[in-house]
Amino acid sequence: MTLRAPEPIDRAIRRRAAALGFDQTGFCRADPPAERTHFERWLDQGMHAGMSWLQRGRAKRLDPRLVLESARSIIVVTLGYADERGPDTAASPNADAGIVSRYAAGDDYHKMMGGRLMALEEYVESLAPGHRAMAYVDTGPILERMWAARAGIGWVGKNALILNKERGSYFFLGVIITSLELPADAPALDQCGSCSRCVEACPTGAIVEPRVVDSRRCVAYHTIELKGRIPEEHRAAIGRRIFGCDDCQEACPWNGPGAPPQREPSSSATLTELLSMTQAGYMERFRGSAMRRATHQGLRRNAALALGNTASDPATLRALLSVAKDPGEDSVVREQAQWSADRIRARLGAAGMP
Repeated sequence: MTLRAPEPIDRAIRRRAAALGFDQTGFCRADPPAERTHFERWLDQGMHAGMSWLQRGRAKRLDPRLVLESARSIIVVTLGYADERGPDTAASPNADAGIVSRYAAGDDYHKMMGGRLMALEEYVESLAPGHRAMAYVDTGPILERMWAARAGIGWVGKNALILNKERGSYFFLGVIITSLELPADAPALDQCGSCSRCVEACPTGAIVEPRVVDSRRCVAYHTIELKGRIPEEHRAAIGRRIFGCDDCQEACPWNGPGAPPQREPSSSATLTELLSMTQAGYMERFRGSAMRRATHQGLRRNAALALGNTASDPATLRALLSVAKDPGEDSVVREQAQWSADRIRARLGAAGMP
C-alpha cells in the first residue's frame, strides 16, 4: 500500500502531533500486554470500587484488537496540565474554597485534547489510505497508562501514574489505535528506586502497595466518581478537597520545582456557595469544566464535608443544619450536612450554638 508521507511515517506523525501542541509522542505494538495480570488482579480484588464500567470493558481494555480488529500499533500523546491554563492566578487555593485537583483547574480536558486528537487521527489515516485509526481521550475501553509506559512516554510510578523524567506526572494522555505498523519505542526505565514518598503522602492510605491504588480508599474516587455516602472512616482525611487529590503527585520528586503551580479553578466557588448552589447555578458555573463529572449533588456533598472539616462558625453551622433538616433535599447531601453540623457543633461547644 502506498503511503503519502513525505518522510518516514513515524516521523511525520510525531511532527504533526507537535504542530497540534502535544508535548510527547510514543508508539508501541497493539499486542495484548504481559501486564494484563496486574489489571485483572486489581479488578478481581474489587479495587475498582463502584466503577463498574471497568469490569464491563475488561476484555477490550486488555486487547486493542477487540476495539479495532486490524489494530497493529498504538500512538500515545501527552499534553501538560499547564499548557492551556494561562498565568498562575494564586499561589495557593482560597481559604474559603475547596481544593481542586490541578487537572480540573480549567476547561474539560476531554474537549481540550479531543479536537487535536481527532485532527491527528485524520492525519494518520490520510498518510495511509485504507488504514484505520481510532482516537480516545479517557473515553473508551483503553488502559492509557499501560500503553503510555509501553510507548516510552514514562514509567508507572508507585502511585500508579505515568512519570517522566523531564515532565513529572502533570500531563494528560491521549491514545490512537491504528492498523498501521509503526516502529515501537523502547519502554521507559523505572526511576522510582527506593523512594516511597507518594505512598507515605496518601491521606487515606489508598496506595496499598507500590503501583496498586485501592479506589475504595482513594480521595479522588470518593470526591468524583462515588455518588453515594462517603465512608465515615475517610471523611476527616479528605479535609477540604472537593474534587480529586494531588497529594501523591505533589510528594513526587519528579514533579519538583518545574511542576505547574496549583491554581484556583476557573469555576471556583466558596464552600458555602457550593452548598447552596442550585442545579441551574451549577450548570452555569461549571459549564465546560471537568468538575461537572462530580455532579451537582456530589459537589454539594463534598462542600458539606469540607465545611465539617474546616469551619467553626455559627453561620456555617446554621447553613448546614438548614440543609440537613430540609425534607426535600437529596438524602446523601442531608446526611453529610448533618455529620458536618455535628462536627462544628462539637468544636463550638454550648456557647456557640445557633
